[in-house]
Amino acid sequence: PIGVCLSVDPADGAALSRMGGFRFPIGVDLTTRSTASPVDSAIAEAYDIDLLPRLVVTDRRRRVRRIVNDPFYTPDDLRKLVREQLDGGQG
Repeated sequence: PIGVCLSVDPADGAALSRMGGFRFPIGVDLTTRSTASPVDSAIAEAYDIDLLPRLVVTDRRRRVRRIVNDPFYTPDDLRKLVREQLDGGQG
């Protein structure tokens, strides 16, 4: 797995990953550091992201498997979603 942080603060993605006990890399879309909401980013456009935070879980072929629009999802929620995808579950 890999995470991509579209936040203006690139530390947000890494902090969430650490809180959840994950060790996968977190990429940063540097174009989002100089934009306001909605983010102006090719990644945001590809996954139809207009508000943050949004969690998009994809499979290895980058097909969207789950979208979470709840800004209050917990590290345990994230862990469950990632584990389901790694185990081949469809959610």
